[in-house]
Amino acid sequence: MILSHYVLRKKLFHDIELKSRFNAHIFGITFGFCVLFFQLFLLEIMEIDTMSTRSVFWKFCLYSLDIILFYLLPFAYLKGKLENTQNTTLFCTQNIFLGFFLSFLAVLFIFVQIHNYWYYDSSKENTDGFLFSVVALAVSVPMQTKLLVYTGVILTAMLQGFAGINLFFQHIFDPLFGIELLDEELDFSVTRAPREKRVQNLKSILDMIVKEKTKLQKLRKKQSSQTQESSGFLGGFFRNPFSSKEGELRDKIDVCQAEIKTMEKVQEECYQNMLISHQIEQKRKFMTTPIGRVLSIFGKIIAFFCILKILGTLRSIFASSNINTDGGINRNVKSALSYLPFAFRDDIYNDLIVQYISFVFVGSLIYLNVNSLFNNLLASLKNILMRETKIKLSSNTTMIVFCFFMGIYFMSNVLLMSMNLHQRYRSSIDDILEKQLNYALIKWAFDHVFIGASIGSICILSFNRYV
Repeated sequence: MILSHYVLRKKLFHDIELKSRFNAHIFGITFGFCVLFFQLFLLEIMEIDTMSTRSVFWKFCLYSLDIILFYLLPFAYLKGKLENTQNTTLFCTQNIFLGFFLSFLAVLFIFVQIHNYWYYDSSKENTDGFLFSVVALAVSVPMQTKLLVYTGVILTAMLQGFAGINLFFQHIFDPLFGIELLDEELDFSVTRAPREKRVQNLKSILDMIVKEKTKLQKLRKKQSSQTQESSGFLGGFFRNPFSSKEGELRDKIDVCQAEIKTMEKVQEECYQNMLISHQIEQKRKFMTTPIGRVLSIFGKIIAFFCILKILGTLRSIFASSNINTDGGINRNVKSALSYLPFAFRDDIYNDLIVQYISFVFVGSLIYLNVNSLFNNLLASLKNILMRETKIKLSSNTTMIVFCFFMGIYFMSNVLLMSMNLHQRYRSSIDDILEKQLNYALIKWAFDHVFIGASIGSICILSFNRYV
């Protein structure tokens, strides 16, 4: 919990004001359970502790995260809406919707309690009616977890598809589609000028804005003084000599305000383009350093593996390959060890090395997944929150949305990684979820969504480049 609150305050939302401590605590608890997910998964790989003990931890983690995502997050969202609403009418639309939604959650909770008390058994003769059995099964914790897993698999496939193609375009086609592309997208000539000239042009625009605002302030003072003189004691008996001048002043004020708005937009766009050009210069300087060259080579290798993953996914789609019980990671590690000149003949040592290599590889995947989620998804939510867009979100709503995506993303990633390992590493999860997860369906959905997101990313990048 201390780590989760540190990540929450110092790393994620350090530049956003958090008004609700309740939402902050929910986010910290969710992050703690997500970290516990990966710890339990690494314990499964290393086979630490007994299987029954690990099953208890898995059940506690899965059920707790399920309750948070299905009940606590909607309650936190409705609690924030109820606190921010200004309409206190009893029969307003928001209160009717709130009452209906809370009643629906109460009914779901009652069905969950009934189902937990009377465990549904498909082999037993059903005497309570078909509707009750279907609803009781639909709201059970394994079924809710199944729904969260399928949603998270689709989200993960979309993120990996877009990220893989973007990484390929960024590192492989960097001389053609990278820096030069950003230079061509800059519309203002000041960004192509030297740095001193760009700063001078930006200062001149700011000086013009200050002059226009000073002029507007003088016009408003003149208008207020003329209004006071025209509304004197004799204003009703004599004709107002300033009536024609007041109309001219209003026109001048309107024109001045329009000019100020236009110049402020130009100044903002010029500043944004100046920041982009500064980033381009910093990138060019960094790429000439030894660390930049090493990172560039490493990025190209990762981009090449992303393309291999896309090709392998296409092959698995057309070949309709099934899930291998041996696991993709174990199978590939064993095949790589077989090519070594000092290949181990003892199966015990061979399995032990495969186990440790799988542990390191999965740990690296966990780090990359967490890092990519925090850097990409949270950055997008912050851009929506802090920029002037049509979608208006408060900081508390942003935290709830990110908390939900984080929960289903981590839950689905654990199960996706378990699919690529030996079947004994996912036996505890299968027992807890009552073997309701269809791994073939998960693989089919992930492959098709991943390919669709990759093709969509290629189309978007090509459209932005050539159109």
